Order: sequence, then C-alpha cells, then structure tokens
Amino acid sequence: MFSIKKNFFISVVLVLLFSLQTPVGASDVSVTGSGWGDGIGLSQYGAKAMGSSGVSSEKILQRYYSGANVAPYSAIDNDIFLVSDPTPFWVGIMQNSELVSFTIESGSFQICFDGNGSCFTKGKVGETFRFGFESPDRCVFLRVLESGETLKLGSSGNCDASVHPITHDATVEIPFKARSYRHGILRFRQVPNSQKIHTIYEVSVSGYMKGLSEVPESWPDEAIKAQVIASRSQAVNRVLERGGEGTFNIERKQDCYCNLRDDKTDQIFRGWSGEISHPKWVTAVNLTAKQVLFSRGKVALALFSSSSGGATENYSDVFGGDDHPYLKTVADSPAFSDLANNPHKEWAAGYREKVIADIFDFSWVSNIQVIERNDSGSAKVILLEGIREGRPNQMEVSAVEMRSLLSLRSTTFDIQLDQLFEDVPSKHIFAGEVRGLHALGITSGCSTTHYCPEKNVTRAEMAAFLVRALDR
Repeated sequence: MFSIKKNFFISVVLVLLFSLQTPVGASDVSVTGSGWGDGIGLSQYGAKAMGSSGVSSEKILQRYYSGANVAPYSAIDNDIFLVSDPTPFWVGIMQNSELVSFTIESGSFQICFDGNGSCFTKGKVGETFRFGFESPDRCVFLRVLESGETLKLGSSGNCDASVHPITHDATVEIPFKARSYRHGILRFRQVPNSQKIHTIYEVSVSGYMKGLSEVPESWPDEAIKAQVIASRSQAVNRVLERGGEGTFNIERKQDCYCNLRDDKTDQIFRGWSGEISHPKWVTAVNLTAKQVLFSRGKVALALFSSSSGGATENYSDVFGGDDHPYLKTVADSPAFSDLANNPHKEWAAGYREKVIADIFDFSWVSNIQVIERNDSGSAKVILLEGIREGRPNQMEVSAVEMRSLLSLRSTTFDIQLDQLFEDVPSKHIFAGEVRGLHALGITSGCSTTHYCPEKNVTRAEMAAFLVRALDR
C-alpha cells in the first residue's frame, strides 16, 4: 500500500495552493494590555491620583518630566515673536475647503480682504456668511438670506481674507465644526497653487489655552493645573519650532497655513465652546499664566497621555532620537492606585488570524509574540511567523507600528495566536502549513484537538485531499 507522511504532503500541497487562501476557520489572535496613548511624559490618570492625595501641580510635573523646571515663557527673550506678538498662535481649524460658512453668534465683526486691507461690511448677530472662490485666485463673501438665497457682498478680492471682532463679546460660529470662537481673528488663506481654502483662528496664547480643556472638570485642581502647564509647554515648544505666520514656508502654507493644528497632531482646540463649558480649566489657565516647563534653557516638549502601562516611555523608544532628556521612563504607580480609578488599567482586544495575515501580507500566520521590550516594559518588537507565497517566512514588526495598524490603546501589551492542535505548537516546523490546510478545509486533523502530523497518509486520503484542493 502506497503511503507518505502527512508532513511531506503538507509542504507539497501548499506550494501549489498558497494563492487559494480563504478566511475560513481562522483562529483568534488575543491581545491583553494596559494604558492608553503613547505613554510619554505626563500620565493624566497618574496626575489625577497625585492631585487627589494633595500633591501640588509642580510636584506632579517634577515626577513625570525629569529635571525640568517651571518658569514663564516670557523669560525666553522679550524680542521673540511669541512675546512681542499679542496673537502669535495661528490655529488651523479646517483645511482644504472649497467653501467656508460662518455665523455671527454675538457682538459684531468687520469682514475684510487682507490683500488690500479693505474691510467693506460689518457682520451682525444671527447673520450667516459664506466665503469661497468666484474664479481662480479671486474669492467673494456671500450673505445667506432668510430665503436661503445668497447675496454677494461688494466686489471679489484675493483669497486671503479675515473676520475681525469689533466688540469684546464678538463670537463667531463655524457650523461645520459645531464650535464657536472668541478672543481672536478668523482668517482665510488660499492653499498655494489650488482652489482650496485653509481656515485659521489667530489667537493669543491665553485665548488658545482656554479653549483646550484636556481633562475632566471633576478632577482635582492641582491635576488640572499640571495639565495646563504641560499643554501650554507643548504648544509653545511647537510654535517656537514652526515660527510665526510671517515665516511660514511653502510646505506649511500648503499643509494648514498654521503653527498649530486643531487635531491630535497637536491638541484639540475647542475655542469658546470649550471655554464656557470648562470653568475650572479656565481658572487653572489664569492661575498659571505664561508658566511652561523648561529644560536646559529651552521650553520643553511636554508630551502627555491618558495613562502609561505601568511606567512612562522613553521618548527615543517611541519616536527615535534623544533630544528630550526630560522624557524618560519613570514609574507610574499613581495611575494604578484606587485614587486614579483608571479605566485603562487593563484592556483586551481580539482579531481574526486572517486579518493579521492580510495586514502583513502573509497567506497564514502561525505564530505571533513579543520578542523584545523597552525599559518601561512595553512591547518593542513583535515576531510574526507563517506562510508567504507557499513558503515558511517570518518578519519583525515594531510595537509602535503594530499598535497603529491594529488601533491598540498602547504598546504595553502581550499578543498570542490560539493554537489549533495540541500536537502542532507554534514552533512546529510545519505549523504554518497545517494552519493553511485547515483554513482551506482540505484536512482538519485526526480529531478536534490533534492533527497527528506523523501519521501516514493512504492513497485514498491523498486522493481526497487533492480533490478538495483542486475543487477550490
């Protein structure tokens, strides 16, 4: 009687069938972890716990930013634009629009074309306006009438324009953002070499800070103050790096015509809408006016996250480089105390093996594991093993990339693939091929728990296997 080993059969058949994969019967990949965010710098839930136990905002900051000290940013240089310009922050609130709508919510405004400095009309409470292209490089303001029709206001002008507050209570709403803005100037700038518009809000450092509200109002005052100083430091650091409006290069003008973005690239700017709903945050902004973190004579890039996985990260382990000595691994035990009431203390996620295989261009994945960790204990390098183009293969992936691709809360995690059969562990020489044949429905083993990889295959079994394979 003709017979061959199942191991040999596996390798031969998969060479022929690797392109016929289907998502049938893939096993789950389980991920268990802790923390949320990049884990660098201030741990917000750690700050909450420390504030609840009576620790001052300065002590909180000293814990999470090694060697940094608090001082006014005006100590940098009185001649620098950040100090001399009353509204140095240009916040990109919308990019690449064809048409922008805004409504006067309170007070009054002047509506202007910036190119020739002409302010030709005043906006009144309840009036809605639109700004957009009339022709290439020429834009126009329209007033929306009660009928829904629009009325052109004056002549068209270049596409650099603005809406200036006249009264102290002047507030403008951007319906698309569902937010209102006060204390600044609404700016429109044409995206270079296009018929698109960037919308920017020009505002003071204080006006920007009041619109952030990074933590809940219910948190301890000292924790909120620590967050305010960290947020202000991060914003000032980035604006100093990117420069004032007069120094924007072509890349920045094309990107947003701003030195801060209203998104997670920087911080979420909620404007007046955030300010009126977060009075404790506004109080903390006023109490810590101009205070930032300094390290080695420079304003610190005070990064923060919701919670670490037990210890904060080295900046270099997440982003590379080593220019931020104050962003080092420190123990974050406060974030895991009862006072923190941290919802990210533990978390779990599950994925189908086929999803992982598709993401990393495998036919089937037979093993996933963390093979290297950072000083903080977070994952650094992930090993994937499986079948690619009909052959066993493996690759290493950074935990930062894995987190991004799988939308994980943090990089502090363990990951593993469920074992299909007790007698085919992940390190078995044919683990990937066995998973492939099982997924394809060609053979499911000798029982529900065992594959029997050393068992002989009869001619009849071989015929069945081939028919199943060729019928796909």
